Amino acid sequence: MHPYILNIGGFHLASYGVLAACGYLAALLYARRNARLSGFDGEKFWDLSALLIIGALLGGKITYAALFWNSFGEGFLERLVNVARDFRSGFVFMGGFAGAALAGAVYLRHCRLSLPDAADMLAPAIALGHAIGRLGCFLAGCCYGSPAPSFLGVRFTDMNCLVPERWLGVPLYPVQLYEAAGNLALFAGLNFLFMRRGNFRRGAVFLAYASGYSLLRFALEFLRGDERGGFFAGLSPSQLAGIAIIIACAVFHKKLPARE
Repeated sequence: MHPYILNIGGFHLASYGVLAACGYLAALLYARRNARLSGFDGEKFWDLSALLIIGALLGGKITYAALFWNSFGEGFLERLVNVARDFRSGFVFMGGFAGAALAGAVYLRHCRLSLPDAADMLAPAIALGHAIGRLGCFLAGCCYGSPAPSFLGVRFTDMNCLVPERWLGVPLYPVQLYEAAGNLALFAGLNFLFMRRGNFRRGAVFLAYASGYSLLRFALEFLRGDERGGFFAGLSPSQLAGIAIIIACAVFHKKLPARE
């Protein structure tokens, strides 16, 4: 694949970083449109967006560090430096999602704004941004799949990619592309729901996103070949988190406030 878009002398422009930035930008532009349709204050929208991005980055990185802490070196300082060193990978989406949700909930409560309405406004944008970001994962070779039949697999050959050397040239499931496609389909469905949100309870669009993505991730985890942070009862931490999210969505759906 192409881990670097530019590689000139000592300057490296990582594909993952560029695609992640494009994903954030696309999500912000789309969410801004939804904010206007919802009558959400423009200045508060940008404040909220900044906090969501910070929360997502911190949550994703902290979760990754917690799962793989012992693999980053011997001492605390060495591990801390190694965690922050490589931004081509090292983020857990579920952790980033939790970090952004926490930051957003605190801000909305502080400003006395509706959490369900804001969540509906942002849900399709998350799926859109995530779809683009997963393309960056594919180019970088992170979040790679397990060995696959040759007609289903993609071969990574660049020594700079994040696929282990033993699997270079081996057909692997392109789970990054599967997830990008799944998120794009989810975005289309959520956009449809958001435009007709008056027919649903407040917060229903967000719960559709959370449960839909959890189902997608649960299925794709079986095809992943990278280190998953351990397993419990044969399931990865992301799959266990997905199950918890789906159960929570089913419980909270019955308690969503009706639209006035």
